[in-house]
Amino acid sequence: MMKRFRETGSLVVLEKEKRGPKFRFTNKQEEKLGKVVSENHGMNARQLRDKLRLEASPLTVWRALRRLGFTVKKNGNDR
Repeated sequence: MMKRFRETGSLVVLEKEKRGPKFRFTNKQEEKLGKVVSENHGMNARQLRDKLRLEASPLTVWRALRRLGFTVKKNGNDR
């Protein structure tokens, strides 16, 4: 913010920063995700992403799980 103020004299954000392409689940991918979760109850979002070889963040996987009606317990054992 300080850099922006020095350069422009304003704190107003002119353009939202772009972070790259957004990953979108297909129906087939969501269906496969639901099947894997049903068979492997102890996996967290990062492990599910890796198992399915998705180019999505763990947060994106978690959101897909929420849409499918699943919940993910956070326990800190994913390291």
